[in-house]
Amino acid sequence: ISALWLGLMIGRFLNSRLALRRSSRQLVLWSGVIGVISILALLTARTPITLYLWLLVVGLSMSGMYPNIMADVNSRYPIQMGLVTGFLAQAAALGTMLSQPVMGLVAERVGLTAAMAIPALLLGLMTVAYLGVGPARKQAAETAALPVGE
Repeated sequence: ISALWLGLMIGRFLNSRLALRRSSRQLVLWSGVIGVISILALLTARTPITLYLWLLVVGLSMSGMYPNIMADVNSRYPIQMGLVTGFLAQAAALGTMLSQPVMGLVAERVGLTAAMAIPALLLGLMTVAYLGVGPARKQAAETAALPVGE
């Protein structure tokens, strides 16, 4: 697990640097693709070294998903930033809370490998859902002309 957290910490630093040159959409796309591939590769690891290396890559890829999605969506809806932030935080908490028992049930009924593939599936679905929303709208420009109180 420490390899995963090391990857997350290094990835957060790298993502802050990459964000200066790349859009949030590009970072989320590549984080999602690399994340799905690395989780599936993790399932095939046969030695402790390859297991730790793939955990490091999983951490690197996952490190940029939530912050980039949060920053992009908040910039799309600056007037509703509190609502958007709360919704995303609650969705993340709910997903974290529900995924563990689902993984346990799948592990008991189908097998551990199938259960460990669930994070790859969820990461892929999150990437597709985010990218499916489309490019950022300019809500700030649209609502800037509204009188205060509307």
